[in-house]
Amino acid sequence: MAVRYADCTRRQHLKREASETRFAQTADASLSVSGAGDASPSNGDSLQRQRPLQRQLQLQLQLQLQLQLQLQLQLQLQLQLQLQLQLQLQLQLQLSLRGLTATATATVATRNVNVNCRCADKKYY
Repeated sequence: MAVRYADCTRRQHLKREASETRFAQTADASLSVSGAGDASPSNGDSLQRQRPLQRQLQLQLQLQLQLQLQLQLQLQLQLQLQLQLQLQLQLQLQLSLRGLTATATATVATRNVNVNCRCADKKYY
């Protein structure tokens, strides 16, 4: 409790005491101890200090998201290239099988012609 001054009325004294109490509470509240042990005022200055930090964190998060998106796109591209390679290999296999089939068909046809010709030669001679 504040010392009462002889030259002021009770009302003035109560006002002064209330003012001193508010000032003391504000001073106590403004010196909050942070985790690092630094005293920082809680009068809005800390918010201005936090804004650049929040902005930096936002930018880091955006960068991480962009990198993840880029990685996903690269993986999709690799997958598409692998699928394209598989399709090309399947096509080559089908073409080679058709070539073998065509060669085998031609060989069988040639043998049939040769056999038929021999048979025809035998019949007519």
